[in-house]
Amino acid sequence: IKDRAIQFFDREVENAFKSHGHSQSDSLQPKELTELLNYFCDTSKVQNYYNPFAGIASLALSLPAHIRYLGEEINQKTWLVGKLRMYMYERSNSMNYQCANSIEKWTFPTADKYDFIGFNPPLNLRLKPSDIDFLDSEYAYARNANSLIISKCFDMLDDDGKMVFVMSSGFLFSNAKKDINLKKELVDNGHVEKVIALPERIFNFTSIGVNIIVLNKVSNTERKIDFIDASDKFKLGDGKINILDNDAIFKLFDSDKNSKKGTVHINEISKNGYNLSVNRYVFEDLNLSVGEAHNLVRLKDLVTPLPRTTETVDGDVKFVRIRDLSNSPLESIKSFKDIEIKNSTIRISPLLDNSLLLATTWKSLKPTVYKKQGENIYYDSNSIFACTVDESKVDLDYLILELNKDYIQKQLEQRSIGTSISRINRKDLLQIEVVVPDRSTQEKRKLDFKESVIKEHQEKFETLKKQLGVDIADENSFLRHKISGTLKNIRGSYNKLKDIIDNQISKDLPEVYEYKLSPKLTTNLGDYLSRLDRDIKSVHRAVKNVGLELTMLDIKLETMNFIKFIEDYVEEVKSRPHINFLIDLDIDEEALKDNKIKEVNFRGDKEILYQVFDNIIENAERHAFYESGKDENRINVLLLYDFEELNVQLDFANNGKPLPEDYSHEAFTRKGSTAGKNAGNGFGGWFMNEIMKTHNGKFGFTDETGWEGIQGDDVTTIELTFPIEIRI
Repeated sequence: IKDRAIQFFDREVENAFKSHGHSQSDSLQPKELTELLNYFCDTSKVQNYYNPFAGIASLALSLPAHIRYLGEEINQKTWLVGKLRMYMYERSNSMNYQCANSIEKWTFPTADKYDFIGFNPPLNLRLKPSDIDFLDSEYAYARNANSLIISKCFDMLDDDGKMVFVMSSGFLFSNAKKDINLKKELVDNGHVEKVIALPERIFNFTSIGVNIIVLNKVSNTERKIDFIDASDKFKLGDGKINILDNDAIFKLFDSDKNSKKGTVHINEISKNGYNLSVNRYVFEDLNLSVGEAHNLVRLKDLVTPLPRTTETVDGDVKFVRIRDLSNSPLESIKSFKDIEIKNSTIRISPLLDNSLLLATTWKSLKPTVYKKQGENIYYDSNSIFACTVDESKVDLDYLILELNKDYIQKQLEQRSIGTSISRINRKDLLQIEVVVPDRSTQEKRKLDFKESVIKEHQEKFETLKKQLGVDIADENSFLRHKISGTLKNIRGSYNKLKDIIDNQISKDLPEVYEYKLSPKLTTNLGDYLSRLDRDIKSVHRAVKNVGLELTMLDIKLETMNFIKFIEDYVEEVKSRPHINFLIDLDIDEEALKDNKIKEVNFRGDKEILYQVFDNIIENAERHAFYESGKDENRINVLLLYDFEELNVQLDFANNGKPLPEDYSHEAFTRKGSTAGKNAGNGFGGWFMNEIMKTHNGKFGFTDETGWEGIQGDDVTTIELTFPIEIRI
């Protein structure tokens, strides 16, 4: 009974915190993360345990009574919930859990030392004006308190103490002077034991991946640091959350040889500029033959960077962004004469000569050969590297092929920084190694590639011919499109004709509708018009069910700011009269700030997508919501970013009635499929799915009746996934 009561209490606390959004949910800590942090604490003996930024006292709850625990939480409401949890877990009398500002307390000198310090701090916390005492310290600066927190807590360790904490990846690869100073101090003196990369989406308030750092107060200048990649050690949880698979992680700790684990001497860390990113030291083998490995040449020996000159341009220019670069070696040569024109009022970089362009803020290099054709072209020099190729050393076409290969991608992933957004600096980019054999081998590999492409396209062509031979749906679709346009014109002409008769002719000829072709006939003008109106409506009904297909033929994609696009739609819905629900939007500002995202763009058809959104909302109104009133019915619109795969999931979640049990994705998206007492014509789900396909996206849904379920008050979530482009 006690265990059930605790489970019920924790579940209610979790739901309550989630319902308050990001302002409260960052106090929640997955129980698996708690277990992982406390794994490093030797609980077999008495320990003085310090836990700043304690949240709702998660780290205290699994500790035995003989551990002398001190926890601090600044938010009074959060602290009160934590006190209740400690009471439920019977920890309230044996442990000290205070409502206190940890950073503020550090301004007062103390002789207290601790055997173990564990914490999960607010990531990238900004110092407040009240923290002015720290701004001149060795490791603190106002916009980010990471180094200050680490250094202050480390100073509070006993001589043989250990410290374990959660930290963002940004600190690991940061080049900020004070961050570098702290990392140098910790690494050079042998205090860093482990750096563990964790999966993304383990928190419900942000999608970014984090790390665990283990520090030891005992100095050991011969120490080797364990770098452990546990980013794939998770189980799928409810909704969008990943659950740490601690059993797999603990096995990884204990393994001697594992591709996900690397042990590095501190001298190697120094050579890498004190970059502590796990991917720098744990990476896949390039899988090259002995001969290929022998022919590796650094990119810096094959290319010459172009000077990054800038010009002040006021007006419209052709501006190359990452999205304009090549996605395939088949289309690697570009002049950019047809790219989108941008209005510029700032200094930008011109492409002065023929050059090789490589993406530096992307998941791949997207190698592109720029051929100048007279007009001025500008480019984003912050995210695109421009260079010339020494063709006396390597054939340009061959180099393009190699830069698209997996072994190059593996090196890119090893040297890139960032969690959700991968970026590589120029120095690391030029260290990438390319297989450069003799000229005859280069020519042969180019020829082999061309032959493989021809063969692949021949196979696709044969498949296409078979498909076209048995499927005439496209022909019928265009016929319906033609009918639809003509029908629209007929309906418009009929309405105009009726208006002319009613508003003009009938004033002088009231009996006009009684006119007949012959006195012998019984049918008059009014009868003919009624038949015409009836037949137009009949044809309209026949075409209506295929009209959605015709809509898709007219889709016109344009580049738009995704967040503004969604914000505008939600505001428009809120302004509608007589809606019977509340609608809220969460754009996940935390993820945007953590990844320094200035803009999220996508290509879409605004009007068509608004039809899709309206369809989702109308379905909720017709099928899900009760008639209890506006305050009871709610739609939550959520954005979930994946900056590594460059997509965003747009969720429309409602708290109404669930879908029919076992209602499948196939049934939802099958043309003509219906369910429920308020079922429509069965075209809505099919239409949404087809529209998402035309946007290179995906359509899905999660429902509380399904196997994955939904946490919290929401019952059904419609999920639309779009590819995006970002500006940082």
